[in-house]
This record gives sequence, C-alpha cells and structure tokens, in this order.
Amino acid sequence: MAKLADVFSEKERTNWLKSWLAIDIAKSGLQHLVKTEAQNFHSSIYTSIFSMQTPLVCCSTANLLTCPTPKVCKIWRKTCSMHDPASNYTRPCPVNICDKVMGQIANNHRYRGPSWKCTSAQRWASHPWEIAKCYFPEDGYDKQMSFEDTDFNGIISFLLNFKPFDQRFSFSIKQKPTDPACLLTKARDICKAVRHTSVCKVTDIDLNDYFTTLTDLLGDPTSLAHDSSAQDAVIKLQQLKQDTFKITTAEMCNGLKEAQQILQKVEHTAEEAIDEIKKYILTCTDDIKSQTGICKEEILYSRDQCKTEIVTQTVSCKKILDSHTTTCKNEIEKKTNTCKNEFDDHIIKCKSEFDNNAAKYKEELKEASENVLHFITVDEYNPCNYELAREALKQQMKRYYSTRFRHTPLSVLMLLIDKPLMDIYVPPKIQKHVDGKTKCVDKYKDILMRDAQNNLIFLKGEAGTGKTTFATKVVLDWCSDSSKSDPTSQLRENFNDKEALHEYEFVFLVTLRDSPSQLEVMHIIKEQIIDNIYGDLDREKMYILLQKVMLKEPCLVIQDGLDEWTYSDGKLPQPLLPTCYNLCTVLITTRPWKLENCIRDSCIGSLLEITGVNKPYMLANNILVSCYNEHNKDFNSEFKKYIDKNQLEHFLEVPMMLTMIVCLWVDGLCLKGTACQIYSSLLDSLLAKINNENEYFYDSPVFCLKNTHFIKPNIKFVKSIAKVAFYCLFSLEREKSLVFSEMEFNQYLQHSADKAEIKSFALNAGILSQRRSSSFTNRSPSLSFVHKSIQEFLAAFYIADNMNVIDGEISEFVWRFDNGHLQICELFKFLCGLNIDAANKLSCVLYGHVARLSSNQPHFCKSRSFQKILISGFKEAKANRNDENHIHFKLSHIYFDFSLSCKTEMEIATFLMKANASNLRFWYIFGDAIPDYEMLVSEGITYNNVQENERMYKAHEGKYELFDISPCTYLESIHLFGQVTLLPLALSNLHNLKHITIQHRVTVNGKLDLSASHSLETVDIGNIDVVFPTILRGNMTSLKFTCNCDYLDLSLCHNLETNELSSGVQLNCNSISLQCKIKHLNILGSCDGLNLPPDHNIDTLVISKNVRLLPTTLRGNMENIKLFCMCSGLDLSLCNNLQEIELGPDITLAPSSIAHLHNLKKLTLQGTCNGLELNSCHNLEQITIGNKITLAPVALRGRLKHVNVKGTCSGLDLTSCHDLESIELGDDVILIPGSLSGRFKSLTLQCKCAGLDIKACPDLETFKLGFGITLIPGPLPVRVLSINLQCTCDGLDVSALHCLESIALGKDITLLPGRLPRGVRKIDMHCKYSGLDISECYELESIALGKDITLLPGRPPHGVRTIDMQCNCSGLDISECIHLESLALGKDITLLPGRLPRGVRTINMQCKCSGLDISRNHSLDSIALGHDITLLPVVLRGRVKTINLQCKCTRLNLSHIHTLRSIALGKDITLRPIRLLVE
Repeated sequence: MAKLADVFSEKERTNWLKSWLAIDIAKSGLQHLVKTEAQNFHSSIYTSIFSMQTPLVCCSTANLLTCPTPKVCKIWRKTCSMHDPASNYTRPCPVNICDKVMGQIANNHRYRGPSWKCTSAQRWASHPWEIAKCYFPEDGYDKQMSFEDTDFNGIISFLLNFKPFDQRFSFSIKQKPTDPACLLTKARDICKAVRHTSVCKVTDIDLNDYFTTLTDLLGDPTSLAHDSSAQDAVIKLQQLKQDTFKITTAEMCNGLKEAQQILQKVEHTAEEAIDEIKKYILTCTDDIKSQTGICKEEILYSRDQCKTEIVTQTVSCKKILDSHTTTCKNEIEKKTNTCKNEFDDHIIKCKSEFDNNAAKYKEELKEASENVLHFITVDEYNPCNYELAREALKQQMKRYYSTRFRHTPLSVLMLLIDKPLMDIYVPPKIQKHVDGKTKCVDKYKDILMRDAQNNLIFLKGEAGTGKTTFATKVVLDWCSDSSKSDPTSQLRENFNDKEALHEYEFVFLVTLRDSPSQLEVMHIIKEQIIDNIYGDLDREKMYILLQKVMLKEPCLVIQDGLDEWTYSDGKLPQPLLPTCYNLCTVLITTRPWKLENCIRDSCIGSLLEITGVNKPYMLANNILVSCYNEHNKDFNSEFKKYIDKNQLEHFLEVPMMLTMIVCLWVDGLCLKGTACQIYSSLLDSLLAKINNENEYFYDSPVFCLKNTHFIKPNIKFVKSIAKVAFYCLFSLEREKSLVFSEMEFNQYLQHSADKAEIKSFALNAGILSQRRSSSFTNRSPSLSFVHKSIQEFLAAFYIADNMNVIDGEISEFVWRFDNGHLQICELFKFLCGLNIDAANKLSCVLYGHVARLSSNQPHFCKSRSFQKILISGFKEAKANRNDENHIHFKLSHIYFDFSLSCKTEMEIATFLMKANASNLRFWYIFGDAIPDYEMLVSEGITYNNVQENERMYKAHEGKYELFDISPCTYLESIHLFGQVTLLPLALSNLHNLKHITIQHRVTVNGKLDLSASHSLETVDIGNIDVVFPTILRGNMTSLKFTCNCDYLDLSLCHNLETNELSSGVQLNCNSISLQCKIKHLNILGSCDGLNLPPDHNIDTLVISKNVRLLPTTLRGNMENIKLFCMCSGLDLSLCNNLQEIELGPDITLAPSSIAHLHNLKKLTLQGTCNGLELNSCHNLEQITIGNKITLAPVALRGRLKHVNVKGTCSGLDLTSCHDLESIELGDDVILIPGSLSGRFKSLTLQCKCAGLDIKACPDLETFKLGFGITLIPGPLPVRVLSINLQCTCDGLDVSALHCLESIALGKDITLLPGRLPRGVRKIDMHCKYSGLDISECYELESIALGKDITLLPGRPPHGVRTIDMQCNCSGLDISECIHLESLALGKDITLLPGRLPRGVRTINMQCKCSGLDISRNHSLDSIALGHDITLLPVVLRGRVKTINLQCKCTRLNLSHIHTLRSIALGKDITLRPIRLLVE
C-alpha cells in the first residue's frame, strides 16, 4: 500500500491530492441517487406520451430546434453549423413524439435552458443518461455516455438544474444568484477551486471545510442518509481525513493521472498569460490609435474652419491655431510614448514572473512523477540494453566505413595510389524516370523517396559511370556529422542534404560481387560488415541485434553491383530480403542489361539512371591537383585544349575513362584519331609501362596499328588477353561478362602454358584490375578489365583474327538475347576499323537477328537502332582508310529521320539504301529531320528528268537530295512525312507494295500514280491527288484517305477492315463489297447511293452528310454509330450491342428501331421519327432529341443523367430517374406533374406542366422555367445559385436562398414580401412586388426592375454597374454607385438631385429630377433625358456620339464635343452658340 505523504514533500500539495480523492469519493456516493432519478424521469416521460405498442420515431436534435437557437447555432457565410446540410433542417416530428419529449425536458429544467448541444435526440428513447445530459453544463459533455464517464461537476449540475431533486434533499436548492449558497453549490465550488488552482496547494483550513461540506451533503437525511453507497463514501471520507484511508498503487495512479493533467497546464500558463497581455496591449494600442485619429480629425476640422474664417480674422489667429495644433500633437505623441513604455515594462515583468513560475512547477512536477514511478515499479523495473547496444553498433559501423571507404584509387591504372574520396569527388548526373518522363535529381531526398508499397530503388548505369563511387559517398555522408559544415559543400551544391540520410538510423553497404554464394541480404551484411567489425564471441549476438534493428529502425540497404551477383545460376533476380523488414529502403545499383532482362516492372519502386559526372572538368582538375598537390590553372586550360583538339569529349561522360585519360596526359601520353586509333594508342600507352622495347607494324593492313610502338613486341600477350576479353564479353552468363574469377580466366586460356605470366602482364600493364573481396569468408579476388570499352576493343581485335567465331559464339549470343545487337554495337564499330570483311560478315548475322525481331514488333523498335549501328561502323571504316566499295552491310529497313544527326549520316544512309536496293523492304522518310535539305523522290534517272532535277537543284541552292527508288522493286512499306517532294511516277513500278503512309506536308508534282500497286493492304494518304488502280483488290485490310480521289471502287477488297475516307474522296455506289469484312467505316467524302452489305460486321460507323445511304437494316456488333448522311429508312433494331447513337437531321428512323436496345447509353437524334419508343432502354445515361422527333408517351427510368428533349411528347414521366444531373425540355413536351425528384443540379423547362413541384430536388443549383409551367408555391431548394422564372406562381418565396447569385422573374410571378438574399449579383424582375429593398444586396452588379414593382427609397449598393428601372420609387439616390456604367430610369422614379457617378457611359432617364449634374461625366457615349428632368448648366465633354435632351436646361455648352453622330434637343433647352460637327 502507498502513503500519500510519500508523493509530495510539501503538506499543502498533499492536501491538494487529498482534495482530489475526496471529490472522487463523493461522486461515488451520489451514484445510486443520480442514476435512479435519471431512469425514473425517462420512464415517466415515455409512459405519459405514448403506449408501448406505438413504434418509436426519433428525430435529430437539429430537427427539433428552430434556427437560429441562441448558444447552439453558429452562422458563418450563410451556413448554420447545426442545421446544414438539408437533413438537419427544422421540421416537426412525424408522429409528434420527439417534440413532446423536448417540452418535458424544458419544463423540468430549473432555469428552462437545457444544454441541447450536449445531447442527441436520436438516443433519448433508449438511453436515459442522454436526457440527463440536458441538465449538464453547455460544453464538454457531448461524448459522456454514462455516470462513470461524467465528472463531479457534471453530476452536481444535474442535481442543481433538475427540479425533481427538490424532493430528495432537506435543504432548499439555490434558485437565484442572490439566494444563500446550498450544499450543492458549495460542493461545486470545491470542485472548481481544486481543478483551477495554479499552485496545486490546499491549506489545512480549506481541506477541513471541504471534508465537512462533502460529508454533510452525503449525510442529508431525506434520501442519502438511507443510501448505502453514500454512507460508504462518508466512511471513506472520514478515513481519508484521519489519514487511515488505504489506497492501492493502482488507485493512486488513477488519482494522480487527473492531477498530472492539471499540472501539465501550468507549463502553458506563462504563454497564455503573455498572449492575453499581448491582446490587451493590441487593444490598447488600437484605442490609442483610434483616439489619435479622432484628435487628428478634430484638429483638421478646426484647421478647415479657420481657413474659412481667415478672410475676416487676423494673422495672429492663425498663429494661435497653429501653436495649438502643434501643442496637441506633442502632447498626444508624448502620452503615446509613455503608454508604450509602461506596457513594455509590464510585459517584461510579467513574462519574467511567469517563466520563473513555469520552470519551478515543471521541476516539481518532474520530481513528483519520478517519485511515483520509482515507488510503483521499483521491484519490477529492469533496464533494457537495446538502446546502448544499438548506439554501439552504429558507432562501430561508422568507424568501419570511415576506415574502409575513406580513400579511393586515383585511377584503374594506379590501383595502389589512392587519395581521399572527398578530395576528388564530383557529384554525378542522375536522372529519375517517372511515368515515361525523366527529370534530373540533385538531392538525396529525391533519390530515396520510396513508393508506399514498394521499397526497392534501382540505380542503373553503364560500367564506369560512377555507381560504386556514389554508393560509397552516400555511406560517408551518413557517417559525417550534419552539424559540422563540409569545407567542400560550397563547391558541391548537389547532394548536400545530409539530413535526408540522417533520417535513417543505419546504412548498410554491401558489394554483391563479393558474396556470390549468399542468397539472403541479412547473411551478406553479416559476412561483409558484422564479421569484419566483431570477433567470434560477439558475432552471433550482433547478428541477433542486427535483425532487431532492421525490424524496428528505418534503415537504408545499399546493394552495389546486382549485375555481378551470380547466385543460383541467375534463377533469382536479386538477393532476398524478408518482407517483415518493411522499414528498410533498398537502393540497388546495376547495369541496364540486368534490369531489362531479369527485373519485372512491378518490382521497381523507383528507377534512376546515372550517366556520369555533372562537371567532368572539375573532376579532371581535382585529379590534377591531387597529382601536383597544388592548383595549376595552366594545366587545367591545357587539358581542355587537348580534349577539344582530339575530340575526346565523349570519354568525359564516363568517370573511369576520364581518370585514365587525365593520368595518361599527366604522363605525357596523348590520345587522338579515330576510335580504333585512340584505343590502339591507349593500349600502346599501357604496354609502354611493361616493356621499353618498341617495334612497328610496317606491313599491317590495319591502319590504326601502324603508329603503335609496343603492341607488336607484346603481340603474344595481347592476343591472349584479347581472347579472354572476347569469351568473357560473349559469355551466356551475363553476370560474368565484366567481372570474372581467376578460375574463369584460366579456363579461357586452358591451352596456354603461361597463364600466370599472362595474368601478371595484364595486371602490371593496367589492362586488368584485381579487386579484393570485402567478404570475410570468401577472400578470392575478382578480375575485370579496366573499362568495358577496353574489353570491347580487345574482343574486336580477337574477332578480326578469328572470323570463324562470328558464325559460332557470336551468332549464338545474338540469338539468345533480344537486345544482343545493342550490347555489341561498340564492338562492331571497332571491328569496322580493324577488319572490314569481318564487319561485313557480322552485319549479316545482326541483320538476320533484327529481321526476326522486327517481324513481330513495330518497325522502329529494332531496325532503327540497327541502322544507327551500321552508320557508326561505316564512319569508323571510312576513317580507317577502307574503300566504301568494300563495305557491304546488309539491311532491309531504311530510315531518314531524326536518328540521322548530320548530312554525313544522311549520305551514308543513302549509300546503304542503294547498296541494298534489291533487299530493301521498308523505307521511312521524315523530311523535317534535316531542315537544310529538301528530299525529292524520283521515278528513275533518265535524260528527261535529269534536266528537271538539275533545275530543281539550282532552285534550292544545292539544298536538295534526290532519291531514285526504281531499283527497289521489292519494297513492301513506304512511310513519308514532312518536306518530301514526290514526282508523279516515283512509285509507279512498286508491284509488291503492301503498306503506304504519306502524311504531313508531303507534296506531289501532279497526281501520284499507284496504279501498278495491286498488293496494297494498308493505305494512309494525306492531302494529295492519287491515281489508283481502276479497281482496288487483293488483301487490303486498312484504307485511310485524306487525299483527293475520284470514283474509288472497293468492291473487290474483300478483306478490308478499316476504311476512313476524307471529304475529297468520291466513292462509287456499290463500292462496298457484299463479302466485305469491314469493321470500322468512316466516310467523310461523297457517295450517291451507298449500299451496306446485309451481313456486315461493322463495329464503328461514321458517315457524313454528303452521302446518301440506301434504306437498310443495320446489324452486327456495332457499339458506336454516327450518321450525318441522308437515309429515308434506317432500322437499328438488330444492333443489340449499340452503346452510342448520333444521327443527323436528314435521317428518317423507324419508330421501333431503338425500343429494345438494352445496352444503349447515349442517344442523340436530330432526324425524323414519328412515335419513337424508349420504354426498354434501361441503361440510357444521356438523351438528346431534336424537334422533328415525336416521342411516344414514356416513363423514362434507369441511369439517366442528362435529358434534352426538343421534340414532341404528350406525357413524359421522370419519376424513376434518380440519377439525373441536368434536364432540358422543349415547348412541345408535356411533363407529368410530380415526376421530378432526385439530386440533379440543372433544370431548364420550356415545356408544359400544370403543377410543377421542385421541393424534392434539394441539390438544384440553376433552373429556368418557361411560360407553359405553373409552379406550386413553396420554399425553393436552399442551394439554388441562379433562377429564371417566366412561369406562373402565386406566392414565390426566395428569402431562404442564401446562395442565390442571379434572379430573373417574369410578370406572372407574385413574390412574397421579404428581403432578397444578400449575395445576389444580378436582378431582372418584372413580377408583382410592393416594397422591394435592395440596400443590403452588397454584391449586386446588375439590376433591372419592371413597372409592377415598388422600390423602397434609398441607395443601391455601391458596386452596381448596370441599372434599368421602370418601377416605382419616390426617392432614388445613386450618387455612391461609383462603378455604375449604364443607367436607365423610367417615368415613375424620382431621382434625388446631385451628381451622377463619373464612370457612367450610357444614360437614358425619363424619371423626375429637379437638379441633375453631369458636369463630371466625361466618359459618356450616349445620353437621353426626358421632360421631367432639370439639367444644371453644363459643358459636355468626352466622346459623346448620341444626344437626345427633352429636359430643361439653361446654358448647355456642346463646344467640346467632336464625335457627335446624332443630336436632338427639346424646346426647354438653351444652347450656347457653337459650330456643331456631326459625323
């Protein structure tokens, strides 16, 4: 058991805690009495109101309260917090039960003010406590559902406010504030004193009074003296008072819990008090400013009065007044400064006091909480070592990372010479792929932003682009302290947000190549990190801790080199990480081939690509500084010149190659020439470090080797290394293509006796690099070439000497992988420079591979990339002194488009096209790709067109390219776009042509002749003239014409499926074959008598107005049909799958044609139909019917959302259309009364309806009703924004339309008295209304009032722009309508004299006005004034065009008007002599 004295060291604080316990005990003593009375009152109410056989009908509290109810309703922007939405509107109880219950509750409240906010009327019938809550305080008790949930203050309020408790106590319950306090009010005061104390202390005297009051209350002789629970509470109070009360630890905690909540409020006391003082200061400051302003206004007013009297007063008066003004200002400023200083001092003093108190109470609370916690858990508490162990592991990992990854080799040529990574590091260039688009990222947070369902982030990049270096930099940045500034951060603006990395508790970096035998990521981390940090005794413990860490903490796992992980022979795409580690984000680096061949798209949460460094010259400069230990600007500028001169920019994108070039350049070795020359020189430079003996290739046919010094003396080693390069590169195990083991190296050289010597030679030369494994168990090193491009060059070197491998290993490799030709594109280019015959042979193998792929895929996927490979190889072959006549590359698809980057590449493509004329199957031209040249397609070079070609060549100033495709007789596909000119007979001999596309600014000098092309299958031709065969026939499946063609006959095209003809095509009458398989027919051209086959399979049908369709019954699987043609008898009854129909005005539709189309969703009919039936179309969503359609009487139903009927219908019923959103009905429709209901928002009715009721349309926002409608009087939907009523209605009420913005009412409307909504912007009313008040329509912009309206005198809102009033008004004032532009007033209006607003442009006033002033209106366009107006003398100015003045005016001056077109002046006008200029 716990003692209360052990909690606080101060007795008064212990007294405060006792007070809390006493209140809790007193509450338990009142439980039986209170719950019994609440239950009895509930039973008595419902017994007196109805018998139990009557079902209970419950309303909501809002339904029972009128709006606004004080202290309940809060109105904000015309919306009530209690009564919105519509379901909460005030209404009587349907069975008159809830209203009576509400009356009984109010009658039994002592002050007749129940707390309606606390209760829910829907629970009254079943929960007695819900009724009891009506007698609680107003706030804070709405969620208290029982006696136990309610605090002592709520219970005492129930006893005070509920009148039946008068019979339960011997004393009189306090009725008025002046009455003496009773025991209940004293008990309530005790609760308030204990709860609201700021010092949490109670004196002994007060505590004794508290016990006395509570004991007297619980011992009241009338009821509580006989209540066992009350008497038990009295005993507990006595024990508590005498300090013999036993309390358990749990009871103490419950008591302290509420006390602690009160203590926590102390922390906020200072801030709350400061806020109140600040508010008070602001109020005082505002008052001072207000008083200052008032004084200034009074002074200014006095000054103005003095100015008027200055004529009669002396100069001395002015001096006195100025002196007085200055004195007042000085005194005001002095007082203001004094007040500000006093308030500032007071703020500082109060803030200091509250800060001291808050700190003191905070410390005491903390001490008390610690004492309680220690007292309760001293026997059970055991400290957890997890936090300490976790921090120890983190520090050990950071120490390990900092040691292992701090330095990096300067270059692959000098692996043992390493430098601090931070000294030479330059941020990479990384792009993020999102939804088919790429964007550059330069922040860690953008890279590590993971998908909510997928935690895998892939970073792909080719070899040497910096993937491993970036992963290392991430780890080092995580190890660094974010609070310490990085001295190089100013230079590296990218990826400097280390705080994004510090969100991860742990970062694990593993190199997958070093753990090829491990399946799980956890085992790899243990092998590479844990085992390297800890000894044998601690490893298993740390592995267990590792698993806990990855379960509980956010971690980043970096897996470097997925493409080099070879577990399970490639059957698994990546190492396994259990899904329970869902807090881990995984960043995986890999080369693209692994990602494309092994990883599904669904497994990729985020995809990034690294393409090199952002600033390559900065990296070069860092390396130069590292080499020379100082910054040398001359070296940096010389290096740039060296790169530019030798065109080595493309190497700068790859950091590995860049470091090699820099290191070689520092050693005085330069690279220049073709790609083969550069890599020959690079290889020669590497070999120079091994052997100083030099020898030349004097008679070598290979041009790039002639200037080398050290390759020939070491040719034996070079060929052996080249063999390894070849077999690694073409290994079917792609993981081993770049990184391989020593065993695999020896396997490729199994017939060589000196394997160790070859390996040593390659390592010493820097051709190979050897990397130690980071795995603790697997220490065997891995080998790789210094860069993939070096390996590809050596592999090409091997192929040049061993052409037999092309039909063997290379052919197998290419056919095994779909993108095999892309993987060896660089090798092919090297081979073109080393051995053109081998390159020719390899091109045939690649051609067969690409041709196989292109047969099943779009042509641009593979063939275009293959052409780029051939062009690149062609340029390399030419640069290495190979005769173009010896270049025999094979291809069948040729492209002239943006893939050709310059004129040279276009010339190469032309050469390849001519060389493969007999093999060419596909030809694609996009003429805009090379804007400086126009392309001309000829029909062959003859004497006649040579002269024409030369003339055109000169006309285009040499910017001209001629294509002669007459030898390409086997062409099957032609696609021409852009600036291409065709000669008429250019395609005349292409008998095998199957597919032709001619679009986008292609021109023909005449008519293009395709008469010999009888094998056409698909035709898509733009706006040119074409001569086709007399009758098209054969296997044609698709025909798209936007060109011009006369008398097109398709009757023999039995396989035609798609037919799209533009307006320039004239089709023969019987052009569509009866056996045709056509599915999509779109005819925008002309045809006089089109006959569709009876058994057609048309899915989509669109026919324009220039076609006359013969009467027909359509059938088949059509889903969409659009007919704007002429047809006198169309039947759609057999088109059961139709979903959308659109018919033009020249079509006559059979009446029952649509009756049974159950799938129909959208119907648009503008034609003719007498008796259209729609009864069975239950899936209709949208109907648009023109005025020539007669609709049979129908009850529409189903999913209709939009109805627009302009035709004739003698009985339209919309009762069953519950999903309607908009309705528009024409003059000839009769709408059945009472058929409108639902959630639609727009309603336009010009129809006839004898009793329209829109009460059941609560969501209606805009509606327009015509003359043929009688609207039933009643409240309109409250959400209405715009109404236009020309109908009949005797008693329209718009006062509740708080959202109304526009109102237009016709003459047959009688508007009930009341103010218009304040938010209305536009008024156009010609109804009957007496006493219209628009003074509070503050947002009004336009107003038009008819003659049957009486407007109250006053001022319209100042924002109104247009006024047209023909109403009655005895005192209109428009002087403050500063935005007014147009003004028209009728004869029954009296306008108050004065000036009109300046901006008025148009005036037409027939009203009464005894002194109109328009002297400031210089923007007038026209003015017309009637007889009852007296115009003050005025000089009219501006650009007035029309003047009609029948008013009275003396001295009218028009001398400044020079734009008049019309003028009319009445007899009461006196005009000053002028010379009129009328246009």
